[in-house]
Formats: sequence, C-alpha cells, structure tokens
Amino acid sequence: MSEQDMPQRHVVVVFDGHDAGARTYAEWLAEDTGGAIGTVEDAADPVGPLSGDLLVADTVIVVTALGADGALGGATFVLDNWDYLQDFGRRVAIAVVGMSQVFDYDRLRAIEKTIDAEKMTQLKFFQLRGKLDTASLGMRDKIALRAQVAALKARPKRTPEEQAMLDNGGNFDFTHRKSLRPLLRWVREES
Repeated sequence: MSEQDMPQRHVVVVFDGHDAGARTYAEWLAEDTGGAIGTVEDAADPVGPLSGDLLVADTVIVVTALGADGALGGATFVLDNWDYLQDFGRRVAIAVVGMSQVFDYDRLRAIEKTIDAEKMTQLKFFQLRGKLDTASLGMRDKIALRAQVAALKARPKRTPEEQAMLDNGGNFDFTHRKSLRPLLRWVREES
C-alpha cells in the first residue's frame, strides 16, 4: 500500500513545555503528521485548545524529557487520562528525550518508577536525543551541570560530543529530524 493510499491518521502531539528538545521534536512531528500540537498543560485542560483534537485523535504522541531521577514530565498526562486514551483503540506513544542515544534496561527501570509495567506494555516508546541550553536552567541544575563539566574536563579521553559540550560551555544540541523516522513509520502503519 502506498503512502497516498494510507488512511489519514488524526494525530495529537503533546509535549513537555519545560524541555527545549521535546518542544523541537514535537514541532517537527506536528509538521510531518499534520497533527495538532500543545503542551501537557494544554492537553490536560478539558476545555483547552487541544480538547477537540483529543476527542477525534486515533494517535497520541507524548514527547517528554526523562529526568535524572527517572521521572517523565509528560507521563502524568498519560496516567491521569489512561482510560480516556485507551478508549476507541487510541494508539499512544511516549517519545523520551534525553542525552543518551540508547534505550537500555536501566532507563526502562527508571521509567517503571513512573509508569507500571502493565501500562508500559500498552505504550510504544521511542528514544530521542535532546538539547540543553544552560541559560534556561535553574540554579540547582546549573550546579549539577558544573559538576558534570568538571568531571568531563578531568577525563583524559573524551568523545567528540563530550568535547563539543565542553567547547560550548555545557550547551549541546543533539536533536535531528531524521531521528523521528521510526516514530513516523509507527504513526503511519495500520493498527
């Protein structure tokens, strides 16, 4: 079946508005799918700007950052609206934005602190690399970043990405539109 013959999906992209990488990926996803876009706060508001789109959506994508403690910023929306999202066979994906390029066992264990294993089996997860702008960090995060930068400086061998991070004062941008290809394939496949 060609892409033109595929039924049009009604996609809603919800993102963690506090994360620059999540915002970037959400904007690209909305462009590529023709879907509606809004923050987690917009989506949680029953009369908010996304309420009508969520009523007809067959695919909901939550783009969120994974905190150092394993918490997912957008997972609260998914958990608070679990029954609603599961109604009518809606497909739900969580795109996890972070520094790592791999989705490993330790990351899954961290996510299980937020989403139980049974619900995780009903979700589709994707890993995306993010970005960091030190100017947008709070004081506590800036202190933690300084410690990480100091540890990197002390290492005799660094990856090119680590060196670039040092050269840019702790800032980095690993977002790439092509990273969305697996997620876009999932959106377009038939359920």
